[in-house]
Amino acid sequence: MAETEYTYLSAQEAAEYLGLGYSTLAQMRMKGEGPPHMMLGARVKYRRDQLDVWAAAQAVQTEDKN
Repeated sequence: MAETEYTYLSAQEAAEYLGLGYSTLAQMRMKGEGPPHMMLGARVKYRRDQLDVWAAAQAVQTEDKN
């Protein structure tokens, strides 16, 4: 069985990757919003593939008003 390798980002790296401020991402996490995260010891980590899925799900469909 093949093992899947994931890229883990720190909270700061994840915020930069998403184009968010570090404090914005932290506030989202504290409210139970935002992308999935995990705790590895005392450190918050994000999987890059999960950030991509979460970001894609944030897309808003706009209507053409013409």
